[in-house]
Amino acid sequence: KVVPLEGTYLAWIDCRALQMTSEAIARKLIEDANVRINEGTMYGAAGEGFIRINLATQRVRLTTGLEFIRKALI
Repeated sequence: KVVPLEGTYLAWIDCRALQMTSEAIARKLIEDANVRINEGTMYGAAGEGFIRINLATQRVRLTTGLEFIRKALI
């Protein structure tokens, strides 16, 4: 689930349904998808279960990265 953006190029993604820590999600994405994200916990304890993705890149690069993320987490 994507948290509605507030005029920024950084998307908050709610991954709590995966029942994984932000650290585990980040590790899995690096190992399985070669994609680096920001762990939600880098913004405090309330960020547990969330990840943050930078959208400020070329559309094709973003689309490819999101597809890698989807395949790694599903």
